[in-house]
Amino acid sequence: AYAQLRDLRKARKEHLVALYVDAQNCLIARETISVGSLNTTRTHPREILQPAIACSALGFILAHNHPSGSLTPSQDDIDFTRAIKRASEIVGIGLYDHLIVAAGGYVSLKEKGLL
Repeated sequence: AYAQLRDLRKARKEHLVALYVDAQNCLIARETISVGSLNTTRTHPREILQPAIACSALGFILAHNHPSGSLTPSQDDIDFTRAIKRASEIVGIGLYDHLIVAAGGYVSLKEKGLL
């Protein structure tokens, strides 16, 4: 997934991106959900789930960048991820991970046990 998201490392504003995958975990679509400010971007779950439904995705990976360079998830990042996970479970589309991308690489909220 990170290979599909490397371009976010240099973005000067936060971008929220979703990678939608099929049953074989093959990429169906990459969608930029929102572009925010220097330190925030958020959206409603329907803006994330509508493209997933439209392309018949089985699951998706969320990602956003931190232009500051920090790879530490904020409490807002954690709360947002958990809200999206709850909404995705209702419609039966899996949220597989949420990555934070910065100049120094990425961090997986799933690997950190925050998903």
